[in-house]
Amino acid sequence: MKEKIFVSDLVEGSFITSVFLVADKTLRTTKSGNPFLALDLADKSGNIDSKVWDNAEAIGSRFEADDFVMVEAQVESYRGQLQLNVRDLKRMDDDDVALEDFIPASRWDRDEMLEQLKDVVGREIKSPEMLRFFDALFEEKQLMKQFTLAPAAKGNHHAYLGGLLEHALSMTRLAVRMTRHYAHYYPGMLNQDLVIAGCVLHDIGKCFELSYGRSFNYTTEGQLVGHIVQGVELITAIAKKVSPPLPAEMLMQLKHLVLSHHGKLEYGSPILPRTAEALLLHEIDMIDSRMNMYSNMVAEHEGGTNSEEAFTDYQRLFQGRMYMGDDTGTKWAKTTTPNEDDLEGPGAAAVLEAEGTPKGERRQPASAGESDPNLSLFSE
Repeated sequence: MKEKIFVSDLVEGSFITSVFLVADKTLRTTKSGNPFLALDLADKSGNIDSKVWDNAEAIGSRFEADDFVMVEAQVESYRGQLQLNVRDLKRMDDDDVALEDFIPASRWDRDEMLEQLKDVVGREIKSPEMLRFFDALFEEKQLMKQFTLAPAAKGNHHAYLGGLLEHALSMTRLAVRMTRHYAHYYPGMLNQDLVIAGCVLHDIGKCFELSYGRSFNYTTEGQLVGHIVQGVELITAIAKKVSPPLPAEMLMQLKHLVLSHHGKLEYGSPILPRTAEALLLHEIDMIDSRMNMYSNMVAEHEGGTNSEEAFTDYQRLFQGRMYMGDDTGTKWAKTTTPNEDDLEGPGAAAVLEAEGTPKGERRQPASAGESDPNLSLFSE
């Protein structure tokens, strides 16, 4: 397939072949009575008015609004605005289209993030029964396809393709660090397997709650049932495929994590957190979602770093304008950058390669039963 040409890159006088989303389609007639198609074609960079003057009815029968189409067109100017004079087009199957060209997507490779999540789960979870559950979960190819595509929300945080997976992976890595940390303060209090499982599963129902083929919205089932219940139903469905049967206590704990992860009844959880793992899961979820939201706010205000532009616009969720810092802060304040031992995020491989460090030479995190001086309170 030809390389995608975005609306923002169109140049008057050029002839293009590229894929666009049909945002609007109308069959009209000229003053002389000849039919023509008026189209609004779009991608993530913008929209462009487009016309099909020849064979309008025949070409129009090939597609509908909200379809993806491969367009052959001349870029022209009309009343000072660029316009496409479409010579030919054909409808494209969704599977042949890169959705990230049309709606926001994670900056990280989604397939790589899924492999990293599987690696963390396989390396850090110690319970054979829990591993059997996740083996069955990861074998669900259609579900994993949805899991790699779904946003974590329609808006607010991680609202882009791959956002749900990025959120789950980030939370899972936080869970490993935090459970090890608290193992030194309160030995025996936390089950790391459960916290990791909760991070992976807490929002997995959003694979079904949200639609994300053209834009982000709620499905009918998502509005009538919701991702919390959908997630619990998924746990039951996956468990039924595992033989011998998984422990009922373990499945109950997994369901409690999903049911309580919003933390409060008024936030949508039908039950409050009743275990140490559920309490920690809720806080990890809050931390990761808020950090992503803050990052998005700063990106939207990029360049505003003087005393008048050091604050974001009013943010309803945070009940105020958020401070981004100003030029004076650069004299004393430095942002934290990862050292080599910390490079295990989605972009770690790219950072290591840029630094000339072979990926295979990365330090592997210690298992739950090993001493890790980077995480121990009592190391010298």
